[in-house]
Amino acid sequence: ILAICMALFFFTTLYAYDFRYGDLCYNIIDNNKVEVTYEVYKSSSNYSKLESVDIANSVTYNGKTYSVCGIGDNAFWDSGLSFVTIPNSVTYIGEYAFVGCKNLTSITIPNSVMCILQFAFNGCSGLSFVTIPNSVTEIGTLAFSSADHIEYAGNATGAPWGARSMNGYVDGYFVYVDSTMTNLLVCS
Repeated sequence: ILAICMALFFFTTLYAYDFRYGDLCYNIIDNNKVEVTYEVYKSSSNYSKLESVDIANSVTYNGKTYSVCGIGDNAFWDSGLSFVTIPNSVTYIGEYAFVGCKNLTSITIPNSVMCILQFAFNGCSGLSFVTIPNSVTEIGTLAFSSADHIEYAGNATGAPWGARSMNGYVDGYFVYVDSTMTNLLVCS
């Protein structure tokens, strides 16, 4: 019995998704919604081979269609992605969602996204420029650490964001030349 329990524990901790649709794995959030999730905890064997991902607005599983509402924690941890398109159905990007994706050079964040959680893009050193829509009202600690430059004109809570430079909201770590917040004077 102990061996069976250990095998079940290993299986349930190794694979953390409810179903696969195409190249991606999903967790069911409720009757109508799913989030993109990781395939194998902190080691995305198939995700590491993906170079480009165009996440669908909806996916079908067992004859039921689900709206893709988010990108879950650790979803693309240390994957080989260089480009990702996020659909308008997504409202959040989870903690560590793209952490360590050094090849990621381009990402499209739609106006539907309201929060980008801590360390979401931490270590994405290939990101030279990111535009964050005004719909985002929460940006977690070091969400953009290693990104060269982010453009944002909203009023999100949370600090520091970790970008090398930015244009927009003053979060206590960035000082701008004037109230237009277009010329960065100091990033402390």
